[in-house]
Amino acid sequence: MNLILLRLTRRYVDRRLLQSLLFVAGIALGVAVGVAIDLANGAASRAFSLSVESVTGRTTHQIAGSSGSVPTALYRTLRAELPGYDAYARRVRRVVWGNLFWAFIYNLLAVGLAVTGRLNPLVAALAMVVSSLFVIGNSRRLRQG
Repeated sequence: MNLILLRLTRRYVDRRLLQSLLFVAGIALGVAVGVAIDLANGAASRAFSLSVESVTGRTTHQIAGSSGSVPTALYRTLRAELPGYDAYARRVRRVVWGNLFWAFIYNLLAVGLAVTGRLNPLVAALAMVVSSLFVIGNSRRLRQG
């Protein structure tokens, strides 16, 4: 039975080579996008947990005060020593909100139009891939500077 399936598959691939290559490329692209989204979600989750730990004072570099919180004078000194922290946090927030905005627009337009039949689902899938690539590009842009 396996030999028969193998021969039929081979015959199908030989007759429709371009279609088969596009199919394999689509699968590879889908897996790559899935892995990239998973990596981005993992990085975002870790960044969120680090920022929550930083805000709540449970970071690995915690400065212990007598009441469990950082004294105001020490907090001002730390903020003076890390001048780019606030600007970087604002940039990250802007990029995250921008990514959320464009993802919302994609979901509203592309998926809605594809579900109603007014847009080819392949075009909607391509828009999703492009949206994910923009998110990855924005993350790399933040990392670089």
